[in-house]
Amino acid sequence: MCAKYLYLIDGRVSEGVSRAYPSDHETTPRGPKGTDARMSIWYSPEFSSQADARRAQKDDGVRRVFPAVVFTVATAKRKGLPRYCAVPIDSKYEPWTMELFKYFEDAGNDPVFDIVRQRVYTRAKRVFKGLAYVIENYSVVLDRTGIITGIKDEPKSVRVDRRLREFTLHALRHLRASDLSDYYDFNGINLSAFGGWTLSTSMRKSRSVDRSLVPDWKSYFPKLLKARY
Repeated sequence: MCAKYLYLIDGRVSEGVSRAYPSDHETTPRGPKGTDARMSIWYSPEFSSQADARRAQKDDGVRRVFPAVVFTVATAKRKGLPRYCAVPIDSKYEPWTMELFKYFEDAGNDPVFDIVRQRVYTRAKRVFKGLAYVIENYSVVLDRTGIITGIKDEPKSVRVDRRLREFTLHALRHLRASDLSDYYDFNGINLSAFGGWTLSTSMRKSRSVDRSLVPDWKSYFPKLLKARY
């Protein structure tokens, strides 16, 4: 269930688990409590109120009001900055929403996934054994010592060719991000709001923008109203 949650929110494992071994200095567990999932409503912004949208929907039969579940996520690598991952309740848009919401409800005020990351890794390794995913061509930049530092304004750019990589738990994050981008037409701001990707990564913006911009979930939610089941 933790892996389903991580896929749905485009999350890192530390955003799911609530415990870490004392010797695990690499992980700050930021997993949710049961109260970190709530129901909400999205309605077409052409209307000033939900009531107006419902009246128009009743009159012409065109759906304009959609229930959603909003998960509050403490974003890893951004000091726990909260983000709000909203997904439609209707199973024709997202079949796992209500299953996860009920799982959160059962947890109440307690941690939903009161486990360490190693337990999730071990289970995922068995489930994903023999699978691989494609890493497309990309470029990185070497600093003056030759160490890869990411895409920055540094002197030397190096191309990394397309290749296969073993499918691990973290692959779910990249798979979900690709799906959001390719199928749901998410842009860099949408990916930042939903998955916590920094704008300096998703849109090559200044890192100062990342600290000041936390887009609302209603800005991307209509893009998720695309049936695929």
